Amino acid sequence: PTEDGGPSTSCSHVRPDPSTIVYVTGSTALAGFISEVASALASTVAIVYQGSGSCVGVRSALDPGDNVLSSSNGTATYYTTSGVEETCVLDPAEGLVADVGASDVFYSTCYLGQSAQPPLPASVGENFGPVQIMNFAVPQSSTQQSISLTAAYYVFGFGGSTYPVAPWVDPSQLQIRNANSGTQSLIAAAIGVPPDAWKGVQHGTSAQVGTALVAAGQSGTQRVVDSALGILASDYLIQNAQTLRGLAVKDENANCAYYPDSTAFARDNANARDGHYPLWGPSHFYARVDPSTNLPLKAGVSQFIDGLNGLTALPGLDLVAEYASKGLIPECAMHVTRANDGGDYTPFKAPVT
Repeated sequence: PTEDGGPSTSCSHVRPDPSTIVYVTGSTALAGFISEVASALASTVAIVYQGSGSCVGVRSALDPGDNVLSSSNGTATYYTTSGVEETCVLDPAEGLVADVGASDVFYSTCYLGQSAQPPLPASVGENFGPVQIMNFAVPQSSTQQSISLTAAYYVFGFGGSTYPVAPWVDPSQLQIRNANSGTQSLIAAAIGVPPDAWKGVQHGTSAQVGTALVAAGQSGTQRVVDSALGILASDYLIQNAQTLRGLAVKDENANCAYYPDSTAFARDNANARDGHYPLWGPSHFYARVDPSTNLPLKAGVSQFIDGLNGLTALPGLDLVAEYASKGLIPECAMHVTRANDGGDYTPFKAPVT
């Protein structure tokens, strides 16, 4: 194997110096954002990224010995030094472990329903990235405009049986992810349905959810169109705005439903930033560190995290524009915060630095 060796290369051989390879696994909703950061860093460090699901990312960071990297969890990509995106192979026999677990949710959310939630080990540092917004998504041609968290509880908790909520009564038209998905886990915390108990058609990626919703929108039958409902991050909806859109969401005890933005067509995230829209949370990057110094085990990890947070400028990447294009919110733009997924808000004002 040689440097930048192409799609059949082991990921451990994409650079001659192993210390310049950083393994990131987890969130698929953050894939586009991570890809842009990885591309900007490609001349100095190879970010090998695998979209495996947020909770796979969490477990890979917290318990790497029992969660070695494997291509069975998703395709691994990296950028060559010349800026070309390639794929590589993660062979579990090599025993490679993640340097960073990327997650849409707090690590505790991945252990909901278990008898004990493990504490964050001293060997793992938690780093917050930009805030993500999640959505209940429908085809553009759907007549539906809003949904309440209570309605979503019955829709995804019962799938149209026992407690039907029209028009979402056909479980074959409910497009969901799985218990490893940060998108599903974050929304699960908000509606009170455990992520492994959802009714609907499971998909491995956001793109598969989107494809299924688009197909429903093209069915030619309004009943099918209106019965289609899925879950997607704002990034995916922005990139597919011609065919898909998000519903306004009514929080518990709220008087009406709100879009993440000030209107259905705005792009200001105003209602998410001030706490009217409930489906959001900070992105999380769990990095393996030296407990004695709390510094990442690889220098490239600091470059990656500082780059995505804007602490270090990345060549050729306008981070504010990148946030805007992906529907992400920088922490300094938020007026509320929360300590756990689905938890209550508290006022927030970013410190001045």
